[in-house]
Amino acid sequence: MCLKLGIEDVAVNALIELLAEASHRASEAYRAMPFVSFASIQQYGALAVKKLREEDRDVVLVYSRDGVLSFVHDYSSYFRLEFVDGEEGIRLCAGVTEEVLWKHFRSQLPFFAISAFADQDIVKCLFKAAS
Repeated sequence: MCLKLGIEDVAVNALIELLAEASHRASEAYRAMPFVSFASIQQYGALAVKKLREEDRDVVLVYSRDGVLSFVHDYSSYFRLEFVDGEEGIRLCAGVTEEVLWKHFRSQLPFFAISAFADQDIVKCLFKAAS
């Protein structure tokens, strides 16, 4: 069975990883609510899918502009669209915690997908973009 990963899966996992890192860093850049650009989301998702395919998993990324807008609209109490340094992306709303994201989004994914999203070699691309 093919696992379909959408913008909600990739963006939420990216934000979870940024939140986890923020709790370990003291710099101002990491104290603000995390922002992830669509370019970073695409790179992060592509790397996770590559890893899963190397493990012989049948997986595909499904992105569309309408899907992004629907996702942000449907979950507007969690996320908002924003431009930062000329890049469009998704920012986590104030008060949304890592635990909330786990409960409402990440817990729905199979363990092998969560493992790929949490792989430190893949997560590095998010921190390069955030620094």
